[in-house]
Amino acid sequence: MESITFALSKGRIAEAFLKAFDAEEALNSRKLIVQVGNIKMIMVKPVDVPTYVANGVADIGVVGRDVILESGESFYELLEFPFSKCTLSIAGFDQNINLEAPMTIATKYPKICKQYFPLSKTIYLNGSVELAPILNLSDVIFDIVETGTTLKENGLSVIKDVLSINPVLIANKSSYKFNQAQIDAVINQLNERGDL
Repeated sequence: MESITFALSKGRIAEAFLKAFDAEEALNSRKLIVQVGNIKMIMVKPVDVPTYVANGVADIGVVGRDVILESGESFYELLEFPFSKCTLSIAGFDQNINLEAPMTIATKYPKICKQYFPLSKTIYLNGSVELAPILNLSDVIFDIVETGTTLKENGLSVIKDVLSINPVLIANKSSYKFNQAQIDAVINQLNERGDL
């Protein structure tokens, strides 16, 4: 069977899939490419998964819906997974802020933010967005919330949940056309796992 390349985002998603393919030993390695049978897994930053898949370097990949929506890249979405659920939310100090009015929002997701809050000014930050309202750079933040611990520790709280986020299996359009049998075999293997 022909080999396929699978782009995995480092962290929890890679852990789940390496376990699913009995390749846990790769979790303690710094290798960026792991061969498991006929599947070449490449370990990349989440934000890069859509780029590798859309450009055909990887046949398939798994990444959060937030990254997919922000990327604007073109590919097929084949399967959404129920694990690693989180939410894109508006958070800040003022629970009564008018979210319909123009405001300043700090986020690492400016494209998605503009879709939901078109009247607002967005400030792009790549990390520690919680600092923005604390230092008066923004009124609120628009960010991924999983447990809410970081928000609480910094005096912030969720004002509104905007969008549910799950990991999604994506495929390069051309690869799926020509390697559908191999890709479907991977999907079947994933579907057989009860913990994914």
